[in-house]
Amino acid sequence: MKAGLVVSTVVIRNGKLLMVQEGKAPAKGCWNLPSGRLESNERITEGAIRETFEETGYSVSLIGLTGIYIFDSETGTRLIRFNFKGEVIGGEPVYNHEEILAVKWFDFDDVNKMDDSEIWNAKSVREILNDVKAEKNYSVELLRDLF
Repeated sequence: MKAGLVVSTVVIRNGKLLMVQEGKAPAKGCWNLPSGRLESNERITEGAIRETFEETGYSVSLIGLTGIYIFDSETGTRLIRFNFKGEVIGGEPVYNHEEILAVKWFDFDDVNKMDDSEIWNAKSVREILNDVKAEKNYSVELLRDLF
C-alpha cells in the first residue's frame, strides 16, 4: 500500500467553515477541507498555508493543530493527515477552476447533514470537525520545523 503526507486546514470565520468542492476525479464534485500533499523540501506548516491559499485564495495564519490523522483514502492510499486551524488574514476567493469547482462557507450543521458521498474522505473530515468542536488545539510550534 502506498503512503503519503497530507496537510489540511479548518478555517472558521463568523461561525462558518470554509470548504472547497473538488474539481478532479476521483473526488470531483465532493466537498473537502482545503488540503493537499507536501511539496519536496516543504515544511508541514508551510504546506498547509500554501494549499489553503492555492485552493481558496485566502491567506491564513495557523493558530493550532487539531491533530494527526491516519486513514486509508478512497483511492487506496494510506495517508497521514496533519490538520490545522487557521484564520483568514487576507485574500478573496480566487482559485484554479480546473482543480476546484467552488469555494464556500458552510454552517457546521449543513456539513453534518451532508451525505458521506458528498464529502471526500468523509470519515476523516468528520473526525477532524468533531475534534474542532471538542476544541482540540495543540501548539503549531510542535511541528514548525518538521520536514
